[in-house]
Amino acid sequence: LRKVKDPFLILDALREIPVTSQIRVIHLGGELEAGYAHRAREWMQREPRYTWKNELPRPRALALMGESHLCVLTSRSEGGPSVI
Repeated sequence: LRKVKDPFLILDALREIPVTSQIRVIHLGGELEAGYAHRAREWMQREPRYTWKNELPRPRALALMGESHLCVLTSRSEGGPSVI
């Protein structure tokens, strides 16, 4: 979690989706800038469709991504191919 990744942009989008939808956000990645973990925990309390998993072992992170239907890249500096 750090500013350049715009980690909470997905929550702006989630607010536009009806709460009756089945969309759930699982956020992977550790805190790299102070204060972001606190914000992620606050969001989990406010938004039941959002779960922050923090930093996970690579195999578990890859498994979760593989089980997902969509990957959202909110980075302001990286392109999709270099991340995925």
